[in-house]
Amino acid sequence: RTALPILISGPAGCGKKRLARALHRESDWQNRSLITLDAGQTQPADLEQAIATAHDMGGVLLICHIDRLSEQGQDQLATAFQKNQFAFSTHAQRSHRRARLIAEDMS
Repeated sequence: RTALPILISGPAGCGKKRLARALHRESDWQNRSLITLDAGQTQPADLEQAIATAHDMGGVLLICHIDRLSEQGQDQLATAFQKNQFAFSTHAQRSHRRARLIAEDMS
């Protein structure tokens, strides 16, 4: 078990979202909310809100198409890591106020 961020990569239609949901369902985070955001169709304010919500709930943020995240969105995500809003540990134990990040891209 791990709380490390996860990147799922693969071609369109291979089941990345399905795998992300299965990972969430089978993890120690299964009783926490799974918040899904499509980076290719989101505004910076939406990403900021999703990060804040996941953090406040101690949930999991699934960012789809992270390879389409704008430069501003990348900065927001980096800032969230710097502020320790995401769990980043090899241990399953986590703070109730940290979110977990799962991302998927189209490679």
